[in-house]
Amino acid sequence: MENMRKIFARLQSQSLTLTRADMDHPAKDHREIPVTPHISIDVPGSFASIAEARDYFESIYQICVHHYPRIMQSTPAVEAPNMSTYLIQQYGALFHKWRTALVHFEESRGESLTTKERIGLKLLHIHKNNTMMYYEYARSSEAALFSKETMPFSWDDHNRQFEEIVSLAASVIETSYDASPFNHSNEGRIRPSFSLDNGVVGPLYNVATLCRDPFIRRRAVDLLRSARRQEGIFNSDLCAIVAEKIISIEETAAEKVILDYQSDLLSLESIISNKKLEKPGSEITKSSGIPNTVRLTYAYPKFDIFKKQMFLTIGQSMKADINIPLPAMSFLVDVPN
Repeated sequence: MENMRKIFARLQSQSLTLTRADMDHPAKDHREIPVTPHISIDVPGSFASIAEARDYFESIYQICVHHYPRIMQSTPAVEAPNMSTYLIQQYGALFHKWRTALVHFEESRGESLTTKERIGLKLLHIHKNNTMMYYEYARSSEAALFSKETMPFSWDDHNRQFEEIVSLAASVIETSYDASPFNHSNEGRIRPSFSLDNGVVGPLYNVATLCRDPFIRRRAVDLLRSARRQEGIFNSDLCAIVAEKIISIEETAAEKVILDYQSDLLSLESIISNKKLEKPGSEITKSSGIPNTVRLTYAYPKFDIFKKQMFLTIGQSMKADINIPLPAMSFLVDVPN
């Protein structure tokens, strides 16, 4: 039963990666969430195994995600800024303990790690980087909310972490297939793989859609396209198609904003209204080439089972969603009556 609960929690947390909506925070039994601001989790000085490290990571993540809104809802408005700072610092300290225990585990095992353990360790580092970027995003967002100032956070400041995620994911994919004789078909193509665990697809999708460095995000798309993986709700082929669409929208809109001196969502809507996105005349060479005004906050596939249609839902903070038809992918919902 506990294993099933963990699987469903992972599946719901994966939906948050796509929609980035509060309603999609993973479900958690409120009886497991501390009712006081202080959290006490006994993280060992060193983990005994990769599995133990993963379990602690997922437990800390889920408790923090649910603890914050529970405490803040009962905190008086006048105390909210200080309480928010205290809670977020506390979560940072917990993840620091986790990272320290993981380092000690690596040092203790050294070269004795098996191939499977090396893959698991790389996956932990991928999700560590992914989560710590979101931690910085949340910290900046809450600080800006209570100070009523513009949020200073920028995904561009995390290109190094994005690049590390891509490099680690490439190594995981290559090592996984080399380690198993069943992963290659007779034609030399990689056989599709299926897992309910959090793997590389979700983090690679984040890189492709949140990192605006044109080289890093395209490498992430290339890995998604070649991986042929189904990890929970994440399908690498579908994520690659969606990510390519997002890149095309942002880069085309970026050029239009620069040329037409437009700075609002109207330019983005006008770009999307064209049935075929034109390739930008000037190539984007760095992250700053994508203005904040055309950067998408979220993008995820939406299925209409009754009409047998598929859409790409995109949006920006505080602005209306835009649904883009994806007729080439409608076969996914073309279920026989």
